[in-house]
Amino acid sequence: MLELSGVSVARGGSAVISNLDFNFEPGRCTGIFGANGSGKSTLLAALAGDLPFAGEIRFLGRAYRDLEFGEFRKMRAVLLQDLEINFPITVREYLEMAKGEITEAEIDSVLSEVGAADLIEKKITELSKGQLQRIEIAAVIAQDSSILLLDEPFSAQDAASVKRLSKLFKALAKSGKIVIIASHIDGANGTLFTRKLTL
Repeated sequence: MLELSGVSVARGGSAVISNLDFNFEPGRCTGIFGANGSGKSTLLAALAGDLPFAGEIRFLGRAYRDLEFGEFRKMRAVLLQDLEINFPITVREYLEMAKGEITEAEIDSVLSEVGAADLIEKKITELSKGQLQRIEIAAVIAQDSSILLLDEPFSAQDAASVKRLSKLFKALAKSGKIVIIASHIDGANGTLFTRKLTL
């Protein structure tokens, strides 16, 4: 369980999230919705431990402030919105960097899950925006973290990829992970999210 109590987050001196109480549960895909500027990405950054906040966030009963940096890296994996990668390494090398230690079988598995098995030897700089987004999602999954924080994972995907990724996210939640997705759309024909938070 990821529990938020009276959480407030500011950017540039202005409050973006104010006094939020909410619980994110394992086994569920929770969608965060709201207009541009409503604080979706800001909330994900706070949940990732990358932004300071007021109030309290607890994971499995432990307050964020009591967690070491190394614990954060292990417990959560983050998909950033519109991440740019400008160095010409292969997809295989990128996944090796993202995970640290990863086997060939694990690489093949995560690429297959996101529909990108044929891209393994492609240079990152040669990928389309949609292909790169799927590789980034594969890197997030490869980390095998308890909490997945995904910022607009469908933004560069066609309908077939949205359906595939939605099925994958539902399976990850069913395996016991906490899956949190900031999005403008509800994938899988409106059946992906079992709980929604509107900011």
